[in-house]
Amino acid sequence: MKQKTLIFCTAFSSPERSGFYTWGARYRTWVDGLRQSGLNFDQILLVDDGSSWLPSWRDTVIIDEGDNIRSDAPIVLFHFRDNLGRRGVSDFPGWVRSFFFASTYARANGFEKLIHIESDGFLISDRIQEYFNSVSDGWVSLWCPRYRRPESGMQIIAGGGMKLFDETAAQPVESLAGCVVETTLPFTHVEHGFRGDRYREYMDHVPRDADWSMQTFPPEPVSQRNFYWWFKEPALSTREILAIDFTSGGNSLSFVREGWSEMEPHGTWTVGKESKIVIPLPAGLKNCHAAFVVRPCTSGTTLPSQRVSFVVGSTEVCSNTVSGLTRLEIHFPDDVAAGQDVEIRILHPDATSPLALGVSGDTRELAILVVRVEILGEESAADTGSTEKSQNGDSVPPSLDSAPSQAGNAAQPAPSAGTAPSVEQPADQPEAVQTPAPTTPPISSGNQAGGAAAMQPGDPRTSEGVADVVSAAAPPTPAAKPPALPPESGGWLSFMGW
Repeated sequence: MKQKTLIFCTAFSSPERSGFYTWGARYRTWVDGLRQSGLNFDQILLVDDGSSWLPSWRDTVIIDEGDNIRSDAPIVLFHFRDNLGRRGVSDFPGWVRSFFFASTYARANGFEKLIHIESDGFLISDRIQEYFNSVSDGWVSLWCPRYRRPESGMQIIAGGGMKLFDETAAQPVESLAGCVVETTLPFTHVEHGFRGDRYREYMDHVPRDADWSMQTFPPEPVSQRNFYWWFKEPALSTREILAIDFTSGGNSLSFVREGWSEMEPHGTWTVGKESKIVIPLPAGLKNCHAAFVVRPCTSGTTLPSQRVSFVVGSTEVCSNTVSGLTRLEIHFPDDVAAGQDVEIRILHPDATSPLALGVSGDTRELAILVVRVEILGEESAADTGSTEKSQNGDSVPPSLDSAPSQAGNAAQPAPSAGTAPSVEQPADQPEAVQTPAPTTPPISSGNQAGGAAAMQPGDPRTSEGVADVVSAAAPPTPAAKPPALPPESGGWLSFMGW
């Protein structure tokens, strides 16, 4: 009998983030990848750790903390009001609260099976998707060769595993402070039989024989369409096409017209009641829109906020009142096509000088400080050329070289607040962990016949010694040797942005 299944991830973004860490580039790509995969599920849930701005996806229902959490929408984004974030390498209450919340949400909506895949994770091959579909009991994770630990970003929770997860999630958020999550969660089975890793920590692409991948983000200037070679349809997720930097030394002078002050270290102020900017919309894009990251000129109760409107032609495309750092997304009218230069009028009627507010001698009439403007869009579904079969049977574009790059040459995501830096590769690099054939779906009691040994709650193998739990099946040759990390490394959560 089919189990009602929820796929969920934890989430966080902020106006200061760009590139891979935006809702469009990271989270929407993840959603699109799931929807065209062979996974069986009834709903997708993103649990947000108090982001100051949220995406405006037409197919997604946003539920705020305190509201009724019952929903049958295809995609749900649950929003906590405050951001807990992370306080250290092994202290990340934001992630723990979001992860635990899936238990509450699942019970409220009658889900019988949970699949936890973090937003930079993908199940690539048909055989691993079939495996995830087939597991009906237990709390299962995959094996991460890079850290020689269970992969906390890939989990299946079903049958008796749901009760175990509920019991774990009933603990306080602080219960995991100082713990290595990957070896603390009471997995009943760790599956070694699929090839995968956190590839982008030490390679510039995902190998063609991979069954799964974590830390999956394209290096610049590789397009999503080419990087996500396993997508059955071209990757059309919204991504940043052009970034206009309004801080000192930025490129905004090429785009601004009247109504602007000089560039300053933190951005450029609008001056007067109206400002103009001309934005080129690259050809070959769909769903083009712009995101303005702004901060208003305010002064306590005298001027607590600024009204701002964006007008394209004769159409007002966005109107808002801003009181702090804000990200404003504007969607262009239907008659605006890609390949055009578009003039945007920014109206800010509350512009006031700091002199009039009594805060300084500055006589400029200031309204909003623009930090950055991002032009976003979906790459057109152009012909990607012929394809060939990868070692696991999936189609991939022939342009991608499967040879791994050296660890030091892989592009890394820009560090964000609370993100631990990458760990230096030690000279005494061990061999990569082997990947035997997958075992049959695990039973929560741990009575597997052969394959990777099960781990029970309280089992001493749920510690650093878990690296010794391996299958006896003959493994294939590893696709690449991941750089080793010291045992005190914070693991996957050190790199996810919490």
